[in-house]
Amino acid sequence: MHFEIAEPSGSGGERPAPLVERRFLVAFAVVTSLFFMWAIANNFNDILIKQFQKALELSRMESGLIQTAFYFGYFTFALPAGWFIARRGYKAGIVTGLGLYAVGALLFWPAAGVRAFGFFLVALYIIAAGLAFLETAANPLIAAMGREESAARRLTFAQSFNGLGGVIAPFMGGALIFSGIEHSVAEMAAMSPAQIDAYRAAEAVAVRLPYVGLAGVVLLLAVVVMLTRFPVIAEEGATNQTGGGLGAALRSARLRAAILAQFFYVGAQVTVWSYFINFAQDQTGVGEKLAAQWLGISLFLFMIGRFAGAALMRYVPAPRLLTAYALIAAVLCGIAMGAGGLVAVVALGLTSLFIVHHVPDHLHPGSCRTGAEQADCLFADRHGDYRRRHLPAADRPHRRAAPFPAHGDVRAAGLFPGDRMVRPASDACVCDGSGVMARQVYILDLSDDALAQEYERWHQPGNVPAQVLRDIVDAGNTLMEIYRTGDRLVMITETAGDAAPKDRTGSVESQAWEAQMDRFQKPVPSAGDGVKWQPADRIFTLADHLKKGV
Repeated sequence: MHFEIAEPSGSGGERPAPLVERRFLVAFAVVTSLFFMWAIANNFNDILIKQFQKALELSRMESGLIQTAFYFGYFTFALPAGWFIARRGYKAGIVTGLGLYAVGALLFWPAAGVRAFGFFLVALYIIAAGLAFLETAANPLIAAMGREESAARRLTFAQSFNGLGGVIAPFMGGALIFSGIEHSVAEMAAMSPAQIDAYRAAEAVAVRLPYVGLAGVVLLLAVVVMLTRFPVIAEEGATNQTGGGLGAALRSARLRAAILAQFFYVGAQVTVWSYFINFAQDQTGVGEKLAAQWLGISLFLFMIGRFAGAALMRYVPAPRLLTAYALIAAVLCGIAMGAGGLVAVVALGLTSLFIVHHVPDHLHPGSCRTGAEQADCLFADRHGDYRRRHLPAADRPHRRAAPFPAHGDVRAAGLFPGDRMVRPASDACVCDGSGVMARQVYILDLSDDALAQEYERWHQPGNVPAQVLRDIVDAGNTLMEIYRTGDRLVMITETAGDAAPKDRTGSVESQAWEAQMDRFQKPVPSAGDGVKWQPADRIFTLADHLKKGV
């Protein structure tokens, strides 16, 4: 079988990578629809808060328990969803999530009959548990449905349907759930107990058909998912994680700060949208249906802000943009609190434009996997290392032997054909506490200094084939960096593991990559026969001197 490496990005005449591989178009459409469906469930809550105040005679504080139960479902099922998907696969995770979503939605029928607020909260908790599965599975699946260089575009496109669902939900919920009948305190006082009971019963059952309809759509989606061919994503088993698990991750100060920032962000977003209808009615006296439509307009601004934020980050550093967004949102909240009438409502509605989570500076430094909006990545940047993402064991194909040993092989950069394996001397590496080699430095020359720019272009992000990157990680490499000065290349690798080097054959893609790189490279004069990347001997380390005292 012949495999060719496409010209790198930036070379003349190259067509942009397709958004989605043709074979995954159906799967892409199905998974993208999930973004829309969980936005409907999320934003229906803002309608329920107002509706249950009427139907169940709740105070505003009591109705806020709707969001408490909902997000508690997210909180308690986020990690179990990840563990389940890691063992059973993405498709099983999506089907499970859709099943929980449908069960929770169907429970609205009996809950409305008995008018028990606790029953509704249980139903919402179950819906949120299902969404935790969907959000955990959807992003990496979308990223896997094409070339890595187009993954960000795929995710942005798919997530735009989440924004679309957020915009539609208030309009749809307001039309299907709100009756438009709102009695004043004086009118309620003039009604008989039987009339009040009939009014509240009618308002309670108004939620039945919309949620049963949601359940029907979700169950249909589950059937489609089971019949759809999804991409196969390879993984190291969950027990082989190099990141040290949740406890090790939480030792990262950046991750803790990211979690705290996300906590306050979600709190601000949920609070503003949950009580926007109440606020608009208090300030202007409009009816609930019109107030719901204003909420929809605010959420439309939120969707616009997602794309505006992504575009602005091409020109403005993310930390500065996030700071500016936060300050503008704070000023708008101040206006909403200090002003009155329509000005206050407009100010509060405009905050949606500036509380956009698509400006991910509080997420990315903490973890490339944080939240439902992050792009799928092959490596996670933590403590300066490149750690492989943990993907579901059930979705991985039959594993072949890794193309190079866990450490010590000069072919660790994809140099397979004809290379003689060399295990460097023990003084050439940095070792961990158990004596296992962890770092190695290799030297190589460019065959022609004039080819340096083209060689660097091949190694830019998005130009190295995904399979080559996977093979490098499968070899046990947790870090690989290549530096150049003139025609001299220096490669630094860090590996984990204690297995002795073994001769292994690389993938077809990696062999093609190696053949492509051959025209740029030549061994240094001191390299042995058949050795391309020559291991360098370490002659000084500060740590050794400090141990003896300075």
